Amino acid sequence: MQKGTLVKVTKLRADPDAMRQPMSWDEFVPGNSVAASGYSLPVDYEVEGVLLRDVEVGTSVCVGRIVPSGTLRIFTSSPVIAIEQGGFKTANSFYRVEPHSEPGELAALAEEVLREMRA
Repeated sequence: MQKGTLVKVTKLRADPDAMRQPMSWDEFVPGNSVAASGYSLPVDYEVEGVLLRDVEVGTSVCVGRIVPSGTLRIFTSSPVIAIEQGGFKTANSFYRVEPHSEPGELAALAEEVLREMRA
């Protein structure tokens, strides 16, 4: 998928040989850095927003979004090691990436994210 696309990214499962195993939903605290915990995101984690770069092998997938407080947040995956039909694989996880099913709802979000990034 290409930069600027409105997407939903869903973590489907962890790689059995992952360097960082997923944390449980009980341990997950939205807004805290997962990387600092030594774990990866919980399975079934979803993020909706705007792709900030093309999905390519060797780069991280970055999705910009505005959280309820009005702050710009950027989801960043581990570097992509393989692109598969409907998704991608990192050293830790398998993700599905799909165009957002209700793009009208996110159109204003996309404009806001891009405006914040230019500021």
